[in-house]
Amino acid sequence: MNQEYLNKLSSYDGFYKSIDNGENIYVNGIVPEATGHFLYSLYRNKKRPVFVVCENDKKARKLYEQLSELLEDKLHLFPELDLNFQSATNYDYENRSHRLKAMKALIKGESSIILTYPQALMNRLEKASEFAKKSMIISMDTELDPMEFSAYLSQHGYTKTQTVEAKGEFSIRGDIIDVFEIHEDNPIRIELFDTEIDSLRRFDVNTQLSIDKVDEIEIYPVFSIEFDDHDLKKITDSILEDLEIVKKIYGQEVYSHACDKFLSLIDDLHPIKASENADLFIPYSQKDFVGISDYLNKDSITVMLDYPRIIESHKEIETFIFEQYKYGVESGYLLPKHINSFVKQSEIFEELSKRQYVNISQVYKKFKTLDFDLRLEIRTREVEQYHGRWQDFIDSVESFMKDKYKIYILANNKDKIASLKKEFELLEYPVYGEMPNSDKSYGIQIIGSNWTNGFEYIDDKVVFITEYEIFGSAKSKSKKSTKIINKRDFLNYTDLEVGDLVVHENYGVGKYLGLKNIEVQDSKVDYIEIEYRSGDKLFIPTTEMGLISKYVGAGEALPKLSKLYSSDWTKTTQKAKKAIEQIAENLVRLYANRSKIKGFKFSKDTPWQQEFEDQFMFEETNAQLRAVDEIKSDMELDLPMDRLLCGDVGYGKTEVAFRAAFKAIMDGKQVVMLAPTTILVKQHFTNMVKRFKEFPLDIDYISRFKTPKQKEEIKKKLRKGQLDFVVGTHALLADSVTFKNLGLLIIDEEQRFGVKHKEKIKEITQDIDVLTLSATPIPRTLQMSLSGIREMSLLDEAPENRLPINTYVMEYEPAVIRTAILKELARGGQIYFVFNRVNGIETMKKHLQELVPEASIAVTHGQMSNANLDKILDSFVKNEIDILLTTTIIETGMDIQNVNTIIVYNADMMGLSQLYQLKGRIGRSDRSAFAYFTFEKYKSITEIAEKRLKAIKDFNELGAGYKIAMRDLELRGAGNLLGESQSGHIESIGYDLYVRMLKESIDSLKGIEPKKKSNVKIDVKVDAYIPGSYIPDHTEKINMYKKISYIENIEDYHDIVDELIDRFGTFPKAVQNILDLSLIRTMLERVSFDEMVEVDGEIEFRYDNFNVFSVKKLERLSKLYEGYMRFDLVSTKKIIIKKDMSFIENSKKLLEQIYEMIGENDEEN
Repeated sequence: MNQEYLNKLSSYDGFYKSIDNGENIYVNGIVPEATGHFLYSLYRNKKRPVFVVCENDKKARKLYEQLSELLEDKLHLFPELDLNFQSATNYDYENRSHRLKAMKALIKGESSIILTYPQALMNRLEKASEFAKKSMIISMDTELDPMEFSAYLSQHGYTKTQTVEAKGEFSIRGDIIDVFEIHEDNPIRIELFDTEIDSLRRFDVNTQLSIDKVDEIEIYPVFSIEFDDHDLKKITDSILEDLEIVKKIYGQEVYSHACDKFLSLIDDLHPIKASENADLFIPYSQKDFVGISDYLNKDSITVMLDYPRIIESHKEIETFIFEQYKYGVESGYLLPKHINSFVKQSEIFEELSKRQYVNISQVYKKFKTLDFDLRLEIRTREVEQYHGRWQDFIDSVESFMKDKYKIYILANNKDKIASLKKEFELLEYPVYGEMPNSDKSYGIQIIGSNWTNGFEYIDDKVVFITEYEIFGSAKSKSKKSTKIINKRDFLNYTDLEVGDLVVHENYGVGKYLGLKNIEVQDSKVDYIEIEYRSGDKLFIPTTEMGLISKYVGAGEALPKLSKLYSSDWTKTTQKAKKAIEQIAENLVRLYANRSKIKGFKFSKDTPWQQEFEDQFMFEETNAQLRAVDEIKSDMELDLPMDRLLCGDVGYGKTEVAFRAAFKAIMDGKQVVMLAPTTILVKQHFTNMVKRFKEFPLDIDYISRFKTPKQKEEIKKKLRKGQLDFVVGTHALLADSVTFKNLGLLIIDEEQRFGVKHKEKIKEITQDIDVLTLSATPIPRTLQMSLSGIREMSLLDEAPENRLPINTYVMEYEPAVIRTAILKELARGGQIYFVFNRVNGIETMKKHLQELVPEASIAVTHGQMSNANLDKILDSFVKNEIDILLTTTIIETGMDIQNVNTIIVYNADMMGLSQLYQLKGRIGRSDRSAFAYFTFEKYKSITEIAEKRLKAIKDFNELGAGYKIAMRDLELRGAGNLLGESQSGHIESIGYDLYVRMLKESIDSLKGIEPKKKSNVKIDVKVDAYIPGSYIPDHTEKINMYKKISYIENIEDYHDIVDELIDRFGTFPKAVQNILDLSLIRTMLERVSFDEMVEVDGEIEFRYDNFNVFSVKKLERLSKLYEGYMRFDLVSTKKIIIKKDMSFIENSKKLLEQIYEMIGENDEEN
């Protein structure tokens, strides 16, 4: 949005003049809605650093979101750094990234706006002059020694990994160095030629492929504070002194606890190496640590947004920190001198007041702690909220026009802009277009903008009215993503490791022993080594990796290894195949019958549909729009829709479903939404009422919260067609519930319904459209989609401003839990505490009341009365309760933006998908969220439980629901895939092979010709493998071999060549050979050749099919390759070429020529 006109508002004239005079100014009259414009105006007019102190993080982040549209890279947030005082370690890279960007801008004196708040100002920092020395600028002219660079990164907190996937990681693969710099949105790939930089590129974390080139990058430390030997000795001595004080005051037990923690942390410290725990040692160091004011240059302007409120907020935070400190020292988690870890309030504002400062507020307030040279008033006021009251809006516009106002309409919805223009034209109001025009004395201008708060400059007669005030809704700006998940990738998330069980399609279940490089007749090739029963071993060429899959059974029990060279495996697969064919036949018949049934053909979208979709508060992701289009296309066919909408927790499935529901209602159809729990039903109903409120629709819900009389009334309305949309539990499946004109069934979390309920669903969905929603799809649901029986839409993009959740897996430590709870309460938030046993939940409540007496606590569980449960949940939603101590009944349905901390007790006793759903209850706003998955101290947890907890911590990126589903399948088995009758077959042949056989059977029954299995043999003496010097990591190498084995055409071949060069650099001849041989295998299959073998220094292409060549084609081919190739049609039909230096390239050309020739008619030549 162009805002040049802001610089010409006369209200600012005196203010700008005083700023130029260096005066400290008190400005009153600025309403909160106008604050963003005030800051932007100051920045644009003066081109100086503007350091803004807000009352709290919520207000700072709101301003950040609002101003980001205008300022982009000239706007920075400086949030607090969560000091790692407890035993749970997890680094908030998001906040570190924001802080670094802000510190970088301040050090360089950039003209920009920095937004912060009291808690962030309290963190101590190393001096600006010290921090400035630690960045490293890399350009195309830089000489870069890989070993020295690796040492620099490790020294400053970067973690070396095989594949860079998160901020703070780096990897080195030959001449390729990948670094995910802490304050960048994408990692950087550095390609070297010796020590010269050949290329600098950004790359995509998901695909690992380059995006674009850059000329220069600047590397900043992840952790920058480091201590020398002398300082380490001082730190150690001071801590030992403090430990003695603890022992004297608090006793042996607390002393032992403190020693366990701090002595081990001291041992981990190394001289001249930045430490992630450095914050713990700041009070003990002799180094000089400072506040953020040390980073402000003399030209900066500090703007305080209501200084008295800031001071009050600061006092509350200091009180909270002191309480945390006191409890920490008494528990042995902190030491006495840690009270000096923070900058005191008086010190902060004394330093800030040494530079020019401004305070703004709505009304003038006297206070003594700051002196001002001048007091000014800039009169502003908020505008009226019309929210769809069109005539009131028009009356206001008319009033403004009479008073000669400039009226700026800020809107971003094209349809709404068009309707506004049309209305103004009918009223003959002057509209000057979409670009601001300060030359006009008054009138209306419509400007494209996402701004959501309108306001008025009274003296300037200028008013800004946004889309939100006019219509009651406005789309918030959304960060777009291009992440698309390939269906085949679902099954490749589980990495193959040495010792894992694998299934070879032809030989059965064996143990994977790794890759083995074997030299045969002067040629080196990698083989996959598999051990079978009795120690027999099999060596499989990597080009046949497509025949091998990781074993996943029906449960947690492991199968026996197969015996090589026996008929057992053949019998096992034949038995499984027979059962699979039967179930495939049943499935195909079911879906075939459904496809023959004539469904309702819904109409194209109505104008109301467009209006309904325009009222969505956020800008849709590309994935949401794609899913909506797919669903609408299905609905507009005369076949009943059966589509799965699969999206991660909080990715917008409900909005997509509501759009489908609205479309059905517009055609006079009734819509039912089924949800597995009463809580989820209530949540959906609340959202439905909000979302559909502008339209004359009848909406209700059925659950155990309703009285019998209310339920009967709802059933009556459904029978008579008086209810458009109803959401409910399985109670809606009762025989007593009938519908006049049901058109769409939406099923949320289908896997949570029982067998009987699913059977009832099948009965009522014969001829209606069905949309199933799932966040972590069960294998059966997922596999029906992958097998082509059911259509699937994916939501694979994170919504606006969604942050990954800070996830901790740890022993249950009361001190840590208390700190986590108090931290959330201090920012006005609420907490879920999950204790999944009704028996004992009151005892846990007593424990929490003693642990955090400051908090109000309420208990909920599934055995409570409806009225009591409803009352407590309602109070919690209204923020009348701090901690909800609950069983897993909140697993689905709780969507409260103010709850951003969850603590799960005995998390080791829960399933992975369940843990993931619980984690998804928080982090539904733009605030940092914290999940603590705890287990009892000193408890020996099972290996499976350990893997679950590791997975919930490792899969922390946005959109991890798909990975979670597959890892959960791997951990608990696939027994429920198609019922108990199939478990034995899954157990015997493994999930992956079972699924492939099922797909083949289904395709066969649907008339789809299965892809012919490759029996092509290639035996030529060339080095064909991936050297460890090229790809050192075993997992990366296996994944690349798998990709190479999937080559089906020249496009696949070039894609993998490009990926290899991009990620690993120029590849050696051995890699070129394996790529070429994989492509040649596909080309041999295409022309029906059986073998490519080397015999006596020649290459033979053998085939059995007499129909491959006619006599004319043989003659043509002979002439084309005269002197280089010959035919042998006597014994085995074969083509023979010379094995020279170019024989692989020549083989590709020959096979391509043969393929083209086969497709020609002899008469054409």
